[in-house]
Amino acid sequence: MSGRTMDNGMPVPGDGVSDSLGALEAAVRLHVADFHRARTAEGRRHRRILLAAAALACPLLFALGLLVEQQFDLLPLADATGGWRDWVWETYGPRIAECVIRHRADGADCPVVIGSNRR
Repeated sequence: MSGRTMDNGMPVPGDGVSDSLGALEAAVRLHVADFHRARTAEGRRHRRILLAAAALACPLLFALGLLVEQQFDLLPLADATGGWRDWVWETYGPRIAECVIRHRADGADCPVVIGSNRR
């Protein structure tokens, strides 16, 4: 209360109300400022959580994609030989396998000649 009085000695009507309104206005301003500060901090926290989740999810999803591709061969590799790769492997595969086994066993060179029927 400001202590103002009228000519008859009575307090000025509404004088205490203006003091209460000032206190209420200050409290509302403080609450609004706290609310916006809390919302800003909450938004930062949510962004950090989202970035951490993305940082963990990206490598895991990449690894999962590689595993699925390896198991199911969804995207076949390009055949630059125009279909000859399978024929060459079916025709000369046993000779190539023998050569690799012999090389691992004694380190001997064993050339494989493609196009010859010699063994």
